[in-house]
Amino acid sequence: MQDISPTSRIPSDCPGKILASPIQGARAGGAGRRFVLGMAMATLPLAAPAPLWAQDDDLPPDVRERTYLDLSATGVAASGDSFDANEDEDRSGGIVRAALGWDRDSGADHFDLRASTSYYVYTDDTRSDRNSNRLELGYGRDVSDKVRISVMARGATELSTLESDSADEARVLGRVAFEDGPHRVRLTGGWRWRDYNGAGLAHGDGAMAEIEYRHRLGPGTYILAEAVYDEISAVVPRLTYERYTLRAAAGIRVNKDVDVDIGVRWRDWENKYRLVGTESRTANSFAPEVGATYEFARRWYIQASGTLIWRSSNDPDYDRDVQRVSLTLRKRFWLQR
Repeated sequence: MQDISPTSRIPSDCPGKILASPIQGARAGGAGRRFVLGMAMATLPLAAPAPLWAQDDDLPPDVRERTYLDLSATGVAASGDSFDANEDEDRSGGIVRAALGWDRDSGADHFDLRASTSYYVYTDDTRSDRNSNRLELGYGRDVSDKVRISVMARGATELSTLESDSADEARVLGRVAFEDGPHRVRLTGGWRWRDYNGAGLAHGDGAMAEIEYRHRLGPGTYILAEAVYDEISAVVPRLTYERYTLRAAAGIRVNKDVDVDIGVRWRDWENKYRLVGTESRTANSFAPEVGATYEFARRWYIQASGTLIWRSSNDPDYDRDVQRVSLTLRKRFWLQR
């Protein structure tokens, strides 16, 4: 199932933050697996110099380092029953996750490293439980007081994607961010490579691009609009797709302990080589979302979210509405700050 719990009260200002579905690691092989292992070896020297017990006094005045551990457990209830993966938005079950992160701000340079593992349990007997792992790297450079350029990479295994319930993935992204006072614009683009487990030597790749505008109204309060394009072209034609997404959202800081998030999302996609009669399968969805986060004790958070997904398609088996609710308990441990 897709984890869509709001995270507004969890710090997310790392320069290399990549927003994407979690990854899985039960089956080995594929470009994503090789990418994860290679990234892990390459980043050990980067992470090693900063011991977890280091204090700010040990660092130069213009350097800040943080290391943290996030633990969470999520329950998801969804009314859908789609026969496709569809990023698991139709699925019910539970998610247990642990994530270890490190970031460093050194003058104009910003580094980010994050590794996570998740276990997904499904109530649907037709869907196998999965263990999920992810490794992310980011580097950002301030080229002026208002502009930052970033590069990001991620290795993932056994993703639940739009087109498959088990795909390994590697992706590389570039981003330009412009921020002036309360206004921020981000342009992101890159490429993804996927290997599909259980489908022989099937693989695919494709571009993704995003433009986002955010207007900050106050601490924890903002409005946001974004447009996203993503595609995959696969050697197995039925896995090929093209998708457009538009989203508007707002975050509201109710008080020092409570944040509320609201939004609406529209998606339109086509599976060019999946035929419904003689036509390509097409679908679109409209989904309002609402969520709330409550810090009920120091660095202890409880998050609740709900989504209505009105989905229409020329495929009768795919034309259905979905109601989703989730509840998450999350704890952050600062190991270095």
